[in-house]
Amino acid sequence: MKLRNIFAAGCLLLSSPLLANAQEQEGVWVTYYLKAETNAVTGLMQIAVKDGKEAIPASYSMNRIERFISEDCAGGKVGPITLGKQKTKRKWKFIRQEFETTCSGGPHSSIPTTTGRVQVQVKRQADGRDLAEYFYGQNGNMVTTTRYR
Repeated sequence: MKLRNIFAAGCLLLSSPLLANAQEQEGVWVTYYLKAETNAVTGLMQIAVKDGKEAIPASYSMNRIERFISEDCAGGKVGPITLGKQKTKRKWKFIRQEFETTCSGGPHSSIPTTTGRVQVQVKRQADGRDLAEYFYGQNGNMVTTTRYR
């Protein structure tokens, strides 16, 4: 089965509320970059786990990814998400999907960056909560902060 078909099947599965939670299992992640100088948001998301030759859908729903980005964006509004290339990371046994969207205003003021660029990684924890890690520059230092969502 082609990766594009796997992703399409995963999207259909994620449209059901009961199945969406099953897909958002421990270890599922999304990473995105917010920049003050542009409205562009770029990112990667896990869409499946490889089990031998089989790809098992495992991802956040698109609605949840939009919500994560809107909470971290100063403008709060997220544009349509455009999907890019899919890649298989054999070493870590997952399939990832590139994406792009927009949000105005750069990073939210609650993220105290002085560089205007933030990398956000959100990962599902065993207890069902989502842990967001923020990586940014502050006064010449690289800073990492975390918070549960």
